[in-house]
Amino acid sequence: MTIHDAIIPVPGGSAPTAAAPPRRRKPGRPARISRAIILRTSLQILDQTTVDDFMVKSVAELLGTSSMAIYRYFPSRDALLGAVADELCRTFHAPRAAATWQDTVTRWLWALERHADRHPAMLYVLSLNGRVSREWVRLTIPITNLMVERAGLRDKQLTIAMYLFGVTAFSILRAIADIRATHAGHLLPRIADVTTDDREVQVLRQTRLRALGKREAIEALIEQYVAGVELLRRRAEGRTRRCAAPARHARRA
Repeated sequence: MTIHDAIIPVPGGSAPTAAAPPRRRKPGRPARISRAIILRTSLQILDQTTVDDFMVKSVAELLGTSSMAIYRYFPSRDALLGAVADELCRTFHAPRAAATWQDTVTRWLWALERHADRHPAMLYVLSLNGRVSREWVRLTIPITNLMVERAGLRDKQLTIAMYLFGVTAFSILRAIADIRATHAGHLLPRIADVTTDDREVQVLRQTRLRALGKREAIEALIEQYVAGVELLRRRAEGRTRRCAAPARHARRA
């Protein structure tokens, strides 16, 4: 899912406000560093730049130390980014459960949106090198329990529900990133560079999202997930009734 100024104008809402850049440590005594300090500094940098531009050297310079000192805690750049992903999950504050599973899921996903809005790199570090952060899996265990205990899903239906939950969550992160990229003008080409066919041009012009804000897009994603789980529940209930019918007939016989 991508958005471009030429094909899909900027959705409603303002661009995220840039936080103050992290301060470089003044020269003097060697810096005292720790795993926690390195992670905090890395997060500050990633809130200001992209994952592609993130360098261990930048972390070391801000801390007034050497890259080798950072590597004593994290053996590689990827290891550091993986630890950042875990830290982002650990600092996520899940909302309290609501009266229904539908409202609980909705609250959780909106809380994720707020957390990701503060940390733009979340989308990219959570699935670094194609592997999902282990802390993300831990973070979603309460949602799995919710699907079992309150939505009543089991086995394959539960697997599908949790797969779709992950897809929905990452789609929300993707939507946030796309909106930022739209403001920066770094997305798809102009319609004229895609096609000159009049009918295709007219169709593409109808996909403009000038009137669609971030909230509306995320609401649609959440509603789609809830509707999908409700469909899974109906299928499971129907299967249970079909399995129970032969047993009742057997008892009567």
